[in-house]
Amino acid sequence: MAKNYNALADDIVKGLGGADNITKIFHCATRVRTQLLSMDQADLDALKRNPDILAWWKALEVYR
Repeated sequence: MAKNYNALADDIVKGLGGADNITKIFHCATRVRTQLLSMDQADLDALKRNPDILAWWKALEVYR
């Protein structure tokens, strides 16, 4: 059965705190990378529970 990638994308954006919380989104060969305004708005548990998200990492960087 084909995956619904539009629904997966919606789940990821929602889990990251919504489109207004995402300041940057880009990809590399194997990952989607994002920069958020606030980690407090992200629902990390929802991202971890999603079976279509194979892994999730949090890297904190300070941008000034």
